[in-house]
Amino acid sequence: MSNSNFAKKGCRGCYACIRHCAVDAIVIKDGQADILKDRCILCGKCSKACPQHYRLEKTSFSAVKSLIKRGEKVIASIDPSFAAAFGDKSLKIPAALRKLGFSHVEDSSITTKPIFDIYNAYANKNDDQNYITSMCPSINHLIQKHYPELAICLIPVVSPYISHGRFLKRKYGSDNKVVFIEPCIAKKTDANNEICADEVITFYELQKWMNIENINLDELEIEPFDLVCNDKVLFPMPGETAKLIESKNPHKTVLCVNGIDDCKSVLNAIKDGKFENTFFEMNACDHGCLYGSDLNTDDRCFIEVKRDLLKNRAKYNELFKDKSEPNPYADMVLDIFLHKEYPPKPVKLKQPTEAEIQEILESMGRMTRYDELNCGNCGYSTCREKAIAVFNGLSEPSMCLPYMRDRAQSLSNVICECSPNLIGLIDKNLFIIELNPAAEAFFKIEKDEAKGMPLGMYLDDEEFENVKKFRKNVRNEKLTFEEYDNSTILQTIYWLEEYQMFLWLAVDITKDEKAQQKLQSMRVETMEIAQKVIDKQMTVAQEIASLLGETTAETKVTLTKLKNLILDEEGN
Repeated sequence: MSNSNFAKKGCRGCYACIRHCAVDAIVIKDGQADILKDRCILCGKCSKACPQHYRLEKTSFSAVKSLIKRGEKVIASIDPSFAAAFGDKSLKIPAALRKLGFSHVEDSSITTKPIFDIYNAYANKNDDQNYITSMCPSINHLIQKHYPELAICLIPVVSPYISHGRFLKRKYGSDNKVVFIEPCIAKKTDANNEICADEVITFYELQKWMNIENINLDELEIEPFDLVCNDKVLFPMPGETAKLIESKNPHKTVLCVNGIDDCKSVLNAIKDGKFENTFFEMNACDHGCLYGSDLNTDDRCFIEVKRDLLKNRAKYNELFKDKSEPNPYADMVLDIFLHKEYPPKPVKLKQPTEAEIQEILESMGRMTRYDELNCGNCGYSTCREKAIAVFNGLSEPSMCLPYMRDRAQSLSNVICECSPNLIGLIDKNLFIIELNPAAEAFFKIEKDEAKGMPLGMYLDDEEFENVKKFRKNVRNEKLTFEEYDNSTILQTIYWLEEYQMFLWLAVDITKDEKAQQKLQSMRVETMEIAQKVIDKQMTVAQEIASLLGETTAETKVTLTKLKNLILDEEGN
């Protein structure tokens, strides 16, 4: 089911691709954007919207280089929007392609006449049916997959770039290689599935290839294509197809619709029976192929791009009018197969019950109709559409930004409300924005009493001024407040430049301080008692020593007398 060609690393989960996808073909799984092949219409909007610039298609010019290097005859078929893609240097593109090694270079618009003959046949049908051009592959996919009941309205003929490839194969031989060079990934993908081209590269890839080969367009001469014919050329601008439709049916209206959103709106109207007997030119890109999904306009606005195309075309026609000749492909029309069916490819979604939808909505915090914001940030028009997508595994409740924001705020509030630490927000003018319950309890004030009050009523605001002035945060500064029962805190002050406010955090260490003081007092008292015991013991020891000394002296005198008596008796 998945056809993701996004890079597998670095997806930031910003949902930009989802918000820009008009057909809900992208899902985030495990933090990675994934493209659902059966829903994708290859419009390329997701790739353009991605801040990481992840591309959907793989580059193919290396394969083309290999063909040329092998000595193959490689023919370039370039989309006419090239005349706008490269600005004032567009007329140098034929020369650049030859320098890259292409043996022949042709403009794919020269085989549009047989396609317009078929379009005109449908525009002149005497019926009440609606018909839609099949030139834009993204529109074809949009109708086949998301409006399958209208697939019958698509005119069964190939796009001009496909017809040109088939003509080239007939003209130069099927063994020769044909390479399409075009402005969008839809044409690239579709052409790879048709028997008409061997490789396809986009204008983006062509520019990258020329940069690698150091081809400077300024240094090249203006050269014509291999074939300069005097047929009407289809300009890749919105409304040009409608202009070339020669409807002689007064009841058949010819209209041009551009941009996926407008095309969807019209398709919905056709489904509802609001149109009949109408011929529609439809383009997925807002300005047709001039703003193709892989075309770099160098920040030029649409009018500049259109001006460049018309100016370059006029200059080309003037420079090479002498080389103009009848279109040789006219003789091959009957031999080239141009028919193509566009069968319905409906995307089937399971439809949840109302109870299941409500359960999913509640899981996203949408308890009532009032809670359904229908903001579209998730890529779905309504919360109910989002719930159906969740039911089908195309989305997740966590992809609801308001829900995740509310949840984060709720968790933040719970943390602040329940935290035993003191927390405060102070504006740049040193007025209190908010204090949490622990801070209000510390300062012995009622709930919200401090809001809007000067910080100096509770704290030394000079410290805050210094933090802002010198951009040096204070961490774990010890403060004691005599007015609050000699309470002690460790305060931290942050200046939040982005929000132009202070964040004040503090830990009440009063109990620890008092416990420390009590422990210190006990230590001093114990030392005093110990000293008294020591002093008393020393006194006792001294007294004992004194008594022992007297007794010893008396004993010595007595024993000496006794000894002398014994000696006297022995002498007698």
